[in-house]
Amino acid sequence: MTVALSGSAEVETPRERAVRRVEELKRAVGGVLEVLAAIYRDEDWRYLHDDTGAPFAGFGQFVQYTLGGSASNARRYRQGVETLVVPLRDLTAPDTRIPVTPNDIAQLGQSGARRVVAAAPDVLDGISDSRAQTAALRELIDEVIAERHSPTSTDGAVSSDDESSMLPAIPAALPRAPAGDVAAAGDYCRDMASDSMGADPLSRAVDAVTGRDDRPDMAAGPATDCQKLARAQSMMIARATISGADLQAVLSTVLSVDPVTAADGVDAANSAQTARDCLAAAQRLARLGQLLKALHEAQPAKQTLIRTLSGTDSSGAVPTS
Repeated sequence: MTVALSGSAEVETPRERAVRRVEELKRAVGGVLEVLAAIYRDEDWRYLHDDTGAPFAGFGQFVQYTLGGSASNARRYRQGVETLVVPLRDLTAPDTRIPVTPNDIAQLGQSGARRVVAAAPDVLDGISDSRAQTAALRELIDEVIAERHSPTSTDGAVSSDDESSMLPAIPAALPRAPAGDVAAAGDYCRDMASDSMGADPLSRAVDAVTGRDDRPDMAAGPATDCQKLARAQSMMIARATISGADLQAVLSTVLSVDPVTAADGVDAANSAQTARDCLAAAQRLARLGQLLKALHEAQPAKQTLIRTLSGTDSSGAVPTS
């Protein structure tokens, strides 16, 4: 509702003002992506350098340096530019706004982006007005996102391309020891000890996934006590049991969670700890998957060994001496 005063002046309600500013914010973010698309298309980043005078090794490095933030955020912008904004710009009028946001990029993934670009020519066919083109593209993007995340849609599953762009790589081999368990349990105290040395938080996240820790050991102090506590907690966790049905229920819950929606629901005060827990859980699940695969592949040999030790042949009969 708009409150009308005397004359032609009108005053926005708080909600109308909020909605208008959100739309302005979306246009501003989309504008950033369009500028990045122009820089990417003409390779302007090759003629630029950082504060030290060093050239950029790639477009992704340029994006991270210019916009700041994490490497994963820079990859999201680069993915959106390469898979959505640049292809859609080639299909639209020069003054058409491409209505793509970073959240759209995450929701669509690479396979969803390909669907949008493939369907765009038919959607834009016969539309010449720039605003109408923007509205048509926005409707198409929303439609593909809704279909991908529909519980009844087989296309809603995340493809292997999307997984490789969003998730850390699974270790190629099992760690010698469950270092990730110890790291997760004692992470807070390790952070306290490493912060005094200026440790890189991104390095800590990578260590949590790979199970590797190249930082020097602390000879004494709080970290030593925490390491002891972490080992004790790890031993307690190792003795915990879970039934196959319960494990499948947990996995079904995790697989049904949309990462973007879940991240939006995490309190900012707990985001760092939740991120560490997710990385530790990813390593534990990767280890579990590799163990189950190894056990499955070794099952025939295991059955043969059991029959041999029990003194039975392949038919189950006990051989006579």
